[in-house]
Amino acid sequence: MAVEVKRKQRESTSAMLRRFARKVQLSGVLLSARKARFQKEKKSNLNAQFISNFKLRFYTVLT
Repeated sequence: MAVEVKRKQRESTSAMLRRFARKVQLSGVLLSARKARFQKEKKSNLNAQFISNFKLRFYTVLT
């Protein structure tokens, strides 16, 4: 999934960077990284039950 760009003969650094940016954009690496960055993990059913039971016990003690 890595994008690799090697500098061509007599190619400026800015031209190489433009080629790299274009390759990254076309490959979809950046898009998938941005999607994965803010994706939340699903809570397991057991964990959700534990949290709800804890809240129930905690709030009954306070009242």
